[in-house]
Amino acid sequence: LAWLPLWISRCCAHRCCPPSEAGPSRRWRRGCTVCYWIMYILLFICAFMGTLACIDLIRSLERVTCDSVTQLNTLGQSFALVGTNVSAYSSQRSADANTQLDQGLDGLACARDALVNLCALVEE
Repeated sequence: LAWLPLWISRCCAHRCCPPSEAGPSRRWRRGCTVCYWIMYILLFICAFMGTLACIDLIRSLERVTCDSVTQLNTLGQSFALVGTNVSAYSSQRSADANTQLDQGLDGLACARDALVNLCALVEE
């Protein structure tokens, strides 16, 4: 688009417009020059806005990355806490189960002793 005014002002030299002795009018050339400067200014405005958009995108990506890392750290701490709680619960349950198992074994030992005594009585 930046070459459009140049193309318009040179169309007589390229023989794409009907030739005239005077060439393009002063008004036509002034319009093309103004159009060129407007396009030039718009181009730089768009480039500036694109640069600002890229900077904002980079800052947003940094924020998202930092938030993601923070959330992953929080999730890791939560999993570690759950693991600790499950381990404590498991060890407590294991201690309770061991106590009950020991009581059951003691009961079996008593029953065995009672049977041994009963057999001794029967044999006599």
